[in-house]
Amino acid sequence: DYYSIDDFRSKEPIEVSERFIRLVRNKSEEWLELAATIIMIKKRYASIDRGKLVELVKTAKPRATTENLICIINHLARYDMLT
Repeated sequence: DYYSIDDFRSKEPIEVSERFIRLVRNKSEEWLELAATIIMIKKRYASIDRGKLVELVKTAKPRATTENLICIINHLARYDMLT
């Protein structure tokens, strides 16, 4: 029954690393969306080069600028999120 869905507060809290918090702290929703898209594409196509990665993200997210995507890619790389 739709109305008998478990109370979300009864779920066990998740543990989040300080490293992850530093990565996402003060990031906009747009940044998080683009970062998630970059990670998803990189995970699927592990050997993709940065130029092609930017091109694919811009195809999916046409409002994204090349400069912004490169900045996000560099930031993710510093946190080893693209390996």
